[in-house]
Amino acid sequence: MNDLEDTSPNIKAGKKVAIVVGIDKYDDKEITKLEGAEHDAKELFELLTSQAAGFVNEDKNLLINEQANYRDILDRISEVFRQDEEFDIALFYFSGHGFVDKKKDLYLSTYEVKKKDPYVGGIKVDDLRNQIYSSENKRNAIIVLDCCYS
Repeated sequence: MNDLEDTSPNIKAGKKVAIVVGIDKYDDKEITKLEGAEHDAKELFELLTSQAAGFVNEDKNLLINEQANYRDILDRISEVFRQDEEFDIALFYFSGHGFVDKKKDLYLSTYEVKKKDPYVGGIKVDDLRNQIYSSENKRNAIIVLDCCYS
């Protein structure tokens, strides 16, 4: 009996990248401080970038509290999902507040989001999802949202 060659993709051996965001406190004082978003993000990033999981370990891809501002989050998304570098797995994880505006659109709350109008400083989830899932250079794109309204 001949040994069958394993033709299944070897995800563990492929190149993997994660953008991990965790925000407990916000610039807008009307936004309730969270307990645990920062911790969860740090723990997940540590796990993903461990030798066993094998995700690319770049500190710039872990955005916590003030670091998780609108510009830096979009910069990371652009670098991972809009550029030509290929990844077998690309993951976006967000832990923090989510707000729905008057039009019923869901926004992820960056550090500087305005609670009364999440369009100002927030990341519209529909736009994020379209950007990530339309990326042509990713074999597997994953979005994990740990927020209200997700």
